[in-house]
Amino acid sequence: MRQILTGVSVTALLLAAALLNVPMAEPAAKKIPAVAMGSMEILVVERTAAVFFAGLVLLVILERAWRGQLPAEVSGRGVKYADQAATQTAITDLTAVVSALESQVVTLDTEVSTLQAASGPPQPAGPPPPIPPPPAGP
Repeated sequence: MRQILTGVSVTALLLAAALLNVPMAEPAAKKIPAVAMGSMEILVVERTAAVFFAGLVLLVILERAWRGQLPAEVSGRGVKYADQAATQTAITDLTAVVSALESQVVTLDTEVSTLQAASGPPQPAGPPPPIPPPPAGP
């Protein structure tokens, strides 16, 4: 378990280092967006922050998916996960339904076995019916 955790940590650090270099590798903008207030340095910082946080969200999703929790919604407002209590309740209800269906299958199997024993051995099937000749043409 510790080796897996170490591997995931090293991978996350390498990914973070790679993501931080992406904004620097982009060519300089000819026309700097207004949000950068005319400064190339601010533009690089904003791009770096955007790439970093996008990578962070991706890593959080992957980490929680590793534990078996998939997001219910990913939007501009963030990542939403299903309510754990509601999920556990649904799992409990579905387990009860499956158990009831399994008991019904056992009951039906017993009834089929009883009917087969009461009807005796199966009768051999006869030869298949003959194929009728094609209709005569005009």
